[in-house]
Amino acid sequence: MATSTLVREIPDLDQLYYHMIKLFSHECIDIDYFKALGSKNFDKKNFQTSLDYYKRSLALTQNVLSSEHRDITELYYSIAESYYQLKDYNSAIDFYLKGITFNLLSTPHSILTHLHLGYSYLSRQDWNNQNDRLSAKYHLQMALDIDSRNEMLGDSNILDICKALANIHEYENDFDSAISFYFRALEICQKNEWIDELDEIKESIEAIQ
Repeated sequence: MATSTLVREIPDLDQLYYHMIKLFSHECIDIDYFKALGSKNFDKKNFQTSLDYYKRSLALTQNVLSSEHRDITELYYSIAESYYQLKDYNSAIDFYLKGITFNLLSTPHSILTHLHLGYSYLSRQDWNNQNDRLSAKYHLQMALDIDSRNEMLGDSNILDICKALANIHEYENDFDSAISFYFRALEICQKNEWIDELDEIKESIEAIQ
């Protein structure tokens, strides 16, 4: 469904839609049209509206493509991102997990999926749930591992991940692992001269040493 050229030439989505239904099947155009509206509303932070359009696009896409197709996994990702922004973490987790099932996501989306999965498990605020803690650690570490090969997250995101992993390990009384992540966070702060964060991390290290 290659529509990028027409999208560039006809930037108004409604005008584009009526132009394209003359050229292609109605169902195929609806898939791209709803997906484009989802993206447009997501960019405008209209997350509930973006979610509705992404779901309409997904329902139509599932009629014509197999569940293993990249277009479907990318729609799972887009739906998950909308839920994540709406702070519906249970639904976000559900769709993020669907999106990574077949390992078809683009690398940037794969990193963000693991990153936001980790934070979603933590945001359910049930740290007594060992499965949530294990899942959070796994996905945050996966985000770090993928980023080590691609360098996409940037120091600010890596700092937040290290602090989150340190907090989890500290909660579990695994102080050696906690200090290891705190020291990694410390190095990032020193490199960037982030004084406030640096002092905060030093205090955290002193508290458990």
